[in-house]
Amino acid sequence: NPGWNHLAWAYNLATPVAYLYINGADAEVAGSTETDDTIDYTVTNHGIGGRPDVAGSLLNADLADVLIAFGEFFDISNSANLLKLRSAAGKPLNLGANGATPSGSQPIMFFRRAPGAAASTFATNLGGGGDFTITGALTNATTSPSD
Repeated sequence: NPGWNHLAWAYNLATPVAYLYINGADAEVAGSTETDDTIDYTVTNHGIGGRPDVAGSLLNADLADVLIAFGEFFDISNSANLLKLRSAAGKPLNLGANGATPSGSQPIMFFRRAPGAAASTFATNLGGGGDFTITGALTNATTSPSD
């Protein structure tokens, strides 16, 4: 789909339940099955947009806000909760200085570039975890999801 898209994914494997919404519409594959399982979130290295150790895996796309809250389930099947992540018109919302506005809890990862800031500031984690290291080059998008 050309242009900006909003993706929201939430899961709780202890239940197990998972939701995927793209542009406000339920996009979970019919008949998909979640498994009661445990994910190890204690690994020390995480990546957004690919793995620098895997050739050709780096994302070539524009990203706006990225919010990741390991171990916190935010039920996006509740339309009021989904509207805390995007407006009814599909535009981005202010998720707060540290990403806590939607759920009330600061996520482990929250990345955004302030308008007018250098693209490299996107690697500054405004969430509770550490900053990321840029592999490759970041450039500012020529458009905005707010357009």
